[in-house]
Amino acid sequence: MGLKTDILTILSAAPRTARRDGVVGDLVLFAPTTVPIFTVVGGDILVWALYAKVTTAFGAGATTITLSLTTAIGGIVVPMAGVGVACANATVEALISITGAVGAAPVLVDAAVRGVGYPNVTNNQILVPGSIGMIVGAATNAGLLEWTIVYTAMRPEAVVNVV
Repeated sequence: MGLKTDILTILSAAPRTARRDGVVGDLVLFAPTTVPIFTVVGGDILVWALYAKVTTAFGAGATTITLSLTTAIGGIVVPMAGVGVACANATVEALISITGAVGAAPVLVDAAVRGVGYPNVTNNQILVPGSIGMIVGAATNAGLLEWTIVYTAMRPEAVVNVV
């Protein structure tokens, strides 16, 4: 099997999904820190989409959220997204998603288009084993998020676990 065959096999594999419900009921308790949400084990993965749905509305206070990967080997913290997205006044069913472009800020979709997100289909990320964390920056109000990751394992034993 050549490289082309291996890549086609990976891309044609059925995507897997992991979901973490009820993440961070009170963001104030965690700011400023990283809250682990998923772990990647057993091998690399290709991320098709990574997003959070607001399940409890945010207040008007300042709150920022972004994502990082802390590698299993060496514990290196690598930004999956750039500066935090401001989430003040986010309503139930608003979506926060990464664009996939490393360093680009997450996107909050709310108001008239609430419930329609941006999967990172044009900028997929390959992640090595480690911990995917939500970085809570400024946070002065409560909010509840449900995180979902859609991915393809690049090795048969690679899997994403909910923390």
